[in-house]
Amino acid sequence: MRKISLFIYPVLFFLLLISGASDSRGATLKDMSFTITRDGEAIGTHDYKFEKVDVNRQRVRIKTDIQVKIAFITIYKFLHRSSEEWYGDRFLGTVATTDDDGETKKLRVEMGDNKLTVVSNGKPSSIHYGILPASLWNPGTVASSMLMDTLDGEELKVAVENLGIDEIIVKGTVTPAKHYKISGDLEREIWYDDAGKHLLQVKFKGDDDSIIMYVLN
Repeated sequence: MRKISLFIYPVLFFLLLISGASDSRGATLKDMSFTITRDGEAIGTHDYKFEKVDVNRQRVRIKTDIQVKIAFITIYKFLHRSSEEWYGDRFLGTVATTDDDGETKKLRVEMGDNKLTVVSNGKPSSIHYGILPASLWNPGTVASSMLMDTLDGEELKVAVENLGIDEIIVKGTVTPAKHYKISGDLEREIWYDDAGKHLLQVKFKGDDDSIIMYVLN
């Protein structure tokens, strides 16, 4: 797993939105807000907002705010903002800025000639068209063997294991959820609703072996 910060690999996060946008599967995409916890203690938030641009196009705005404190002193912060562009289930590009504890990262990904052009902190490259970003909200994530790093646009080789149906607590209610494990260049456990369409929970280990959870509000 490629470490990118103390413990956070964002996957996802945003501003204005119109609820009711839908993907090509016909699922209604609703804004989502997660509390981020570290070993059970709240350290921040992770939000997705979905804006319908036209009948086939949508914009996903992602916002992550993290502060880890000890005795009221901030020892780590992570701020991420991104705006993803989609055509149905096809990822068209993103613009993202990240403050990883004082280290600034800027990313722009756009459609090119049968590829996605990437500019990461001013450095150009390209990745293959059809890749999905590792922002995790899209259920197509679990059918992917390659994902795009949402901080620097690099390709991440992954394997996904279907762990079956779990019962997890969502907003105080016991809820059946499809459980998957991602391993390789990105390591995450993710849960979608029993229809396999909406993200419910994320879990992973931080660089310091703390347990990071995204808990749906």
